[in-house]
Amino acid sequence: MAGARAMQEATTQFRGSNCFEERRGFMGKEEKKNITIADVAEALGVSKTTVSRAISGKGRIGQETRDRVLKYIEEHDYKPNVIAKGLAQSKTYNLCVVMPGDYDVVDLTFFQECLFGIQEIAGIMEYDILLSICKNNDISSLERIISNRKVDGVILMRTFVEDRQIEYLQEKKYRL
Repeated sequence: MAGARAMQEATTQFRGSNCFEERRGFMGKEEKKNITIADVAEALGVSKTTVSRAISGKGRIGQETRDRVLKYIEEHDYKPNVIAKGLAQSKTYNLCVVMPGDYDVVDLTFFQECLFGIQEIAGIMEYDILLSICKNNDISSLERIISNRKVDGVILMRTFVEDRQIEYLQEKKYRL
């Protein structure tokens, strides 16, 4: 009975707190709000289009204005919205790494080292890694990832002479 009462009190305290109003990140640390193009435009008294042109380096914009925008975004640690960037460029900035589901424990170190290398290079290119494990030639997870257009490319960690994964990706004209 004491356990139930303690649980009820904790629930009441939780509901009464303002935990939903605070923005918490990983491990409860305060998350800093990312500034947007609109924030930059408002702060500098220019249009969002001007900020966008300054960032992309495309379009007609004076050098002084471009420099002012670039200086401001550097000082305020502006990070472009990856989703918006992806939509504009028709990219996801994700790569799929397909690992075999039947690897042996002795293979683990090899695959781990490969993943570290892939992650390092992908990070430099501003890509993230989506890991898919295919067991017993079942490529349903790979098919789902491709059909949902979640990735821009696929890295196969193991292939065979006759491989359903390769056949599927070639059929879909996907980058290997």
